[in-house]
Amino acid sequence: MENKLLFEELKNFVNQLPCAQDPYGQKAEALEIKSNYGTYGKDQNYGRLYNDLIELAKTGTPLEKIRIFTEDCALNCNEDIHSGQKAFEDLCRVSAHPLQVLEAENKELEAMIEKALSSHEEKEALKDTIWQVSVHDMKKGDLLYPTLKVRHGFPAGHDYLWDSDIELRTHYSGLMRQSRQDELWDKHMDEALHSIQDMLWIENSLLYPLCALAFSEADWQEIYQNAKDYPACLNVEPVVWDKGEEFQKAPLPDPCQKVVLGGGTLTAAQLNVMLNSLPIELTFVDVNNQNAYFNEGHKAFKRPTIALGHEVFECHPAKVGAMVKGMLEDFKSGKKDSVHIWMNKQDKPYYVTYMALRDTDGTYMGTLEIVQPMEFAKEHFAASNEVKKQIKGW
Repeated sequence: MENKLLFEELKNFVNQLPCAQDPYGQKAEALEIKSNYGTYGKDQNYGRLYNDLIELAKTGTPLEKIRIFTEDCALNCNEDIHSGQKAFEDLCRVSAHPLQVLEAENKELEAMIEKALSSHEEKEALKDTIWQVSVHDMKKGDLLYPTLKVRHGFPAGHDYLWDSDIELRTHYSGLMRQSRQDELWDKHMDEALHSIQDMLWIENSLLYPLCALAFSEADWQEIYQNAKDYPACLNVEPVVWDKGEEFQKAPLPDPCQKVVLGGGTLTAAQLNVMLNSLPIELTFVDVNNQNAYFNEGHKAFKRPTIALGHEVFECHPAKVGAMVKGMLEDFKSGKKDSVHIWMNKQDKPYYVTYMALRDTDGTYMGTLEIVQPMEFAKEHFAASNEVKKQIKGW
């Protein structure tokens, strides 16, 4: 059976499940209609099943019905369907494995939410956690979703969960910034926190089991190495995963190899050191829209090695990817030559430039992204303005 037909079979079955009001009757009715479920689990790779369950949430299927399917009906139909959950649980027992770290963060966040739901004061105390939730979400977005889609053909996380993470976090952050925090604010906060709890359930019950089934040990080793670029969050401190330390990057070219440029000649080693020493972040996207190069070093805008060799659109949430695609099309057509954006990230200013690169004949060769930290300029002009104020006051 084709994937589309399997998905429709799953969708029809899950959507006819009863609502979550009588758990005993609900279970009994699920057992009655399990014959409609057929042999989906046996006919289909279980990774595809987890992906399709995430897709169901995207199409508007109530999350409670997906819960019933995974926790009740599917279990009674075919216990093997929980092979992904078992694989996830096995990896969570491996100290410092990326999934063990993500699950530990989820447990900490769940405990914080439960505490916050108990009182107004506890909700207000969550203000200091916004950046930590952002770090957790960035690791999923930068490391898990693209790997699932571009390496293993499971797009639901990338195409749905990534945007959902951003929408939830934006709504939550907006509430935390409101000055008036009354009973109505409490109500909206409760709704936001319950939505985050729903996302945590999707992660633990669908996303992480899917990753556990799909990813190879080499995938996990690379994810472990890339995760080192992110700060610790949600009271989970990083420790060493011995297997992860065995990851080998692609070999560099002969460091003595000469690179002849228009303005002179450098060795590969000299060129590499020079680019990595620049106080800016560089990304080159080639003519085929693939990530071809990042300079190395600490980055405010994370650039995991997983993204190299893949289309740049797949390394962004779906909505952002569509905007990036439009920009690159404008560069290729000659409609635009550059785009400049000022933005704040973690309360620090950055100036981001996207430049179309063309040869002497005007042929498009790719796009260069330059990220410049501007905190030094902000501090300089703030100090300069302070001096001017002092001079005027004399």
